Amino acid sequence: FGAWVYTNDAISSVYEPWSIMKAITVAIGIDTGEINSYDFYNDVWSVTIDNFKISNVDKECLGYNTFTHALAFSCNVWMIRIVQKVWKALMHKYFTDFWFSEKTGITLDGEVTATIDPYEKWPTSKLLTTSYGLWISVTPLQMALAYATIANGWIYMKPYIVESITYNDGKKVEY
Repeated sequence: FGAWVYTNDAISSVYEPWSIMKAITVAIGIDTGEINSYDFYNDVWSVTIDNFKISNVDKECLGYNTFTHALAFSCNVWMIRIVQKVWKALMHKYFTDFWFSEKTGITLDGEVTATIDPYEKWPTSKLLTTSYGLWISVTPLQMALAYATIANGWIYMKPYIVESITYNDGKKVEY
């Protein structure tokens, strides 16, 4: 077994979030004013970036659709189109604002984080593939906090561990 079985993966393991990042990309596009949920686009199935062809997986992505549709069907090409509008400096700022490159400060041992290179060093392919969760690493807690921040009106709340809950009737539940 080994010591690793005691690792808390929510804070001690980083991963590439893949399609989970798409909601973040759409939120960034909306927050910057580059898109709105009713904007239409024409999806032609694939895009070529730095000699790489990136395609969608679902045929539902083809044709004229909204960005809401693109999110619902996980359309890679239109996540790329959003990031092409936002570009490097703003994407980097949002990744930093979401704390993707810093520890959350949760009071648990073993928290790790990945680094985010300065955006000036990002090749175009790296920028555009971060739109659907490649080339960026986060912990599960960092990604959960990003979603919570969006749901909370763009207010980041530092996570904490609950020791106990005391109800109005005086009942106390300890964890």
